Amino acid sequence: MNHLLYIYIKLKKIDEFSAQVIYINIGELKNMILNLYYIIVKPVPGHNKENDSRYNCLNMISKKEMSRVENKLKTLGSSIREFGNSYKNFVEDKTREDFDKLLQLRELKKNDIVDYEKIFI
Repeated sequence: MNHLLYIYIKLKKIDEFSAQVIYINIGELKNMILNLYYIIVKPVPGHNKENDSRYNCLNMISKKEMSRVENKLKTLGSSIREFGNSYKNFVEDKTREDFDKLLQLRELKKNDIVDYEKIFI
């Protein structure tokens, strides 16, 4: 799922508003995938989807993977002043390369980010 965000790299630029719209769409996509799965897979008799271990497993995996994308979108949707802090606070697997890609999407430079080096400490 993480590659989903990098599909948007082809856009060359994402502003704050666009990132927020994509964030909303990702949430809807996550719910649609879970509901679609439950429709396709026959429910276990006597269980609702909350008690179905297959559904719960998919839900857990989906939330983990989609949250990675959502957290990067939260960063992209933040103001320039908060961009570095958003990345530091929201993204679990921080790398300079990943952060630089997000900067590129927002058409920002390292110099635009206060305390760039402290993000990775």
